[in-house]
Amino acid sequence: MKRDTVMIRAFFFVCLSVHASLAWWEFGHVMVARIAYEDLAANNLTSILDEAVDLALFGAELSPNMTKTFEGVSLWADDMKSMQSIHIWDTWHFIDLPILQDGTPVTPENNPNNALEMIQDALTVLTQPETRTVKTIEKASLLRFLIHIVGDIHQPLHTAAYYSQQYKKGDQGGNYIKITWEASHTDTISNLHALWDAIGGLFPSPRERPMSQESLDMIAAKARETMSQYPRSTFEKELKDKNVAHWVKQSYVIARDTIYPTVFKNKNVIDENIQNLTYEIAIRQVALAGYRLADLMKSIFRPELSGKKYRVSLQTLQDINGGSWLKSHLRRSRRRNC
Repeated sequence: MKRDTVMIRAFFFVCLSVHASLAWWEFGHVMVARIAYEDLAANNLTSILDEAVDLALFGAELSPNMTKTFEGVSLWADDMKSMQSIHIWDTWHFIDLPILQDGTPVTPENNPNNALEMIQDALTVLTQPETRTVKTIEKASLLRFLIHIVGDIHQPLHTAAYYSQQYKKGDQGGNYIKITWEASHTDTISNLHALWDAIGGLFPSPRERPMSQESLDMIAAKARETMSQYPRSTFEKELKDKNVAHWVKQSYVIARDTIYPTVFKNKNVIDENIQNLTYEIAIRQVALAGYRLADLMKSIFRPELSGKKYRVSLQTLQDINGGSWLKSHLRRSRRRNC
């Protein structure tokens, strides 16, 4: 049942053409993809890139505005989301682990169709050895989603929701947290989530579809600069961890311990220090996501080079909200798969 649902969704999605997205996160996603690209190319693994792009573009003639590069593929999931009336897959882009404050007695909503479930589904389908060389619409769509969602879960506010007396139903990852800017700033970003999607609002996002060569060149240069600042060796410990649930929890901790306290302490006013802190954390997360994405591509297209398999162990999250989040999630997941 679950597999059939994924196939139907994937087929329906790819049959729809794409238009330009108004999302803030283009820069981050194409950066993650380009860092993965540069990392694989630097290790003489361009054949993996060729196979990944070949599969991801399977059926791309039905999405004529998609940029036919590895970077362009990373935007497809958001581009599809931006089309009106196609929002039933929105929950694949995040997982709302609750941050509970001031003793508010709330029961956080828990949608089993979240980013971790999506990644688990994708890995299950894409790593089947007997069908590794077979191209299908389902596999192409899941690969496009995987490339995108790996970026999403490294954006801390895609992994957390803040609950309090003011936000009894959660703040939707900072979307309900209104921010203002110092008088010297004229930025139009007005909520906390958008600030992080925009990596502090310090870089333009390539919104044209297909992406121009100028945009692709700009992203490539910035990716190489970021890799110089954060080489693979920076993340030696993190890159050994193949439990994707750990990645989500690491992002959640950034939101819980840094993002919310810093902004609330400054009464939701974004000054230069907070903007720079946002950029520094976000660009490091982008680099880490890029290297992890490169390694995921190896595990899918060259499993003999990958070693230990990637997995999604939800027990990693058993301490969230005193264990009630995981219990609720497992109940809902069982209900979904009936």
